[in-house]
Amino acid sequence: MSELCGGAIVLASKKGRDRRFDRLRLWSLCAVLCVPELCAAEDVEAYGTLIDEALVEYREGHFSEARALFWRAHSLAPSARTLRGIGMAEFELRSYVAAVRSLEGALASEVRALEGALRSETEALLARAFQFVGLIELHLEPGSTVVWVDGAERAREDPARLLLSAGTHVLEFRAQGFEPQQRKVDLHGGEREPLVLKLKPQAADAVATALHAPNAALQPSAAPSAARDQPDRWYSSPWLWAGVGVLVVGAGVGVGLAVAQGGADARYYGGDTNTLLSGP
Repeated sequence: MSELCGGAIVLASKKGRDRRFDRLRLWSLCAVLCVPELCAAEDVEAYGTLIDEALVEYREGHFSEARALFWRAHSLAPSARTLRGIGMAEFELRSYVAAVRSLEGALASEVRALEGALRSETEALLARAFQFVGLIELHLEPGSTVVWVDGAERAREDPARLLLSAGTHVLEFRAQGFEPQQRKVDLHGGEREPLVLKLKPQAADAVATALHAPNAALQPSAAPSAARDQPDRWYSSPWLWAGVGVLVVGAGVGVGLAVAQGGADARYYGGDTNTLLSGP
């Protein structure tokens, strides 16, 4: 069993009998444990209410509501116990990546640390959650490389690893001054794979071309200028004569010249912790 200040999280079989939270006992527990965040009576009351409501929602199978309430309680007094409640709700919702993060946080927290059976049960649940996620151990150069997952930049709490849900994902690696690279990964759950990647620096000539190409386009060409210096001649015209027709109207009438000018071509699993949260 595990006591949670402001209520209690008790692991029991689902046949166990529900018990209500005793607020007087809560105040005593908080005083003995010296939880600074809960020294004010109103904080104790708010925290206890949130935990009570979270436990009720969890037992009713309303895991989204339970998760939200555990998070609110966690914001008042973060501890291993509140993180564990969040992790269990995430597991029931099949949000296994989030479950792993919360359960790992619960095991690492020294604030009301998990001990004994409570700790071993949390470790077992974490192992189950890992069956439904893939863990990629990242070895990236340069160190400033940013990882994008399925078209969105991924915030990495731990830059040395990447947790992903089972399925197919497209990873993109970007760093300023380097050519981006992509990798496609297919995860079935339970993988723990290393990914070693060294980005290639962008070519110097490519960078120079990108920088100077716009200016070069604005420079006038010398060839047209030289052509304008030459006198116009009918035989130097870029246009092609299509044909000439001569019409004799009569003697002494003169000759009419018809010229047709032509142009160039227009080219145009899981999800069941099998445990019950209840109060003492």
